[in-house]
Amino acid sequence: MTKCKSALIFLILSILITTSCADKGSLTQSRLIMDTVVTIQIGHQNRAIARKALGRAFDKIEQLASSLNRHNEKSEISLINQAGNKRPIAVSNETEAILRRAVSLSDLTQGAFDVTIQPLTSLWREYESKELMPPEREIRKALRKVGYKNIDIRQAGRIRLRKRGMKLDLSAIAKGYIVDQAVATLRDYGIESGLVDAGGDIYCFGSSEEKDDWKIGVKHPRNEFLLGSIRLSEKAIATSGDYERNFKINGKKYSHILDPRTGYPASHQAISVTVIADDCMTADGLATAISVIGLREGMDLVERLSGIEAVIITESANGSIAVAISSGLEEKYEAI
Repeated sequence: MTKCKSALIFLILSILITTSCADKGSLTQSRLIMDTVVTIQIGHQNRAIARKALGRAFDKIEQLASSLNRHNEKSEISLINQAGNKRPIAVSNETEAILRRAVSLSDLTQGAFDVTIQPLTSLWREYESKELMPPEREIRKALRKVGYKNIDIRQAGRIRLRKRGMKLDLSAIAKGYIVDQAVATLRDYGIESGLVDAGGDIYCFGSSEEKDDWKIGVKHPRNEFLLGSIRLSEKAIATSGDYERNFKINGKKYSHILDPRTGYPASHQAISVTVIADDCMTADGLATAISVIGLREGMDLVERLSGIEAVIITESANGSIAVAISSGLEEKYEAI
């Protein structure tokens, strides 16, 4: 259920590493964090305040990237995984909030989104290194360790995993949460317009340099062409897809997006899912879930939810591409 989305959505803006555009009243800076380029662009009237806001926002991103990283042995997520079902672990308000939201998204998507998928992901990666398909018995064994309902968050400030061998992996939701917190930091400093992009998890607010909504391009998942663009403001956008990463076993490619309900890679024809929401954490999680459940069920879910829109790209057996757009995007999406 991990994802790679930096190549699918990009800004129709000029984003340069550690540059500024003082003559246009904007400031842009990029840093390599979370194995991706994180870019913040903000409008400003006071350059000193803008620089301080940028610095604090990046500090927040780096702090959260460390504290939510399961590979960091000292992170709360790692400590929860190490303790397993033995004892509860005291956690920060931020860790508790993101796990509660993760459980809520799992409920909403009937388990298509699940942050306890790590045992399955590890199994598939292990067998991919051997160029073998995981045996069904091993998949069933890993599945027994997966299940968001076994995250015990009943006691405020303390988290425990109820089953032995359970592991948390927040990679399908953490970047969205981190983007949201970076935006909140910018707003705390009075920044009224800007954009935060963490490898394709994006939130834009206020207006762009053209004094209009921000224009986000949607890229063809199989080449470098644009399929269309979306105008947004005060919204988040995130994409999940199989276009860059996949498992390759015996010469056959399988989606790296695993279905936490079956234990197998998502097998439908949806090759990329872009979700627009009021916050980036929701967009992030739903993009992953819809990648699992596919076009029909996914678009039905989007149309039922208030404030959620989506672009779902499917690929037929002959390689042709089709773009499906939710009803609320009809006036904001422009095909190219």
